[in-house]
Amino acid sequence: MKREGNLQLWSFRQVINQIDNDIIDLIEARFALMPDLWKFKKENNLPLEHKERELEIYEKYKKLASEKWIDAKVLVKIFFNIIEESKKIQGDNM
Repeated sequence: MKREGNLQLWSFRQVINQIDNDIIDLIEARFALMPDLWKFKKENNLPLEHKERELEIYEKYKKLASEKWIDAKVLVKIFFNIIEESKKIQGDNM
């Protein structure tokens, strides 16, 4: 690969690395809310899981995926994992 190609590849990778770091920061911020969310649910006698809410979220993200030209299955899979981990964090605080 020519030097120009290497520089362009490096440039793409730098942007991707920054986006990945931003995603990680946002996931960390989301997970940081979980102990307080669980406390709120506990104080208000709310269940850990709310399946209707989860289904609403998945439908919302399927719609957003189609608007953003993202594979809906991929986006739902990502958020499924995030939601499952969020519930685990809340459950760990029980």
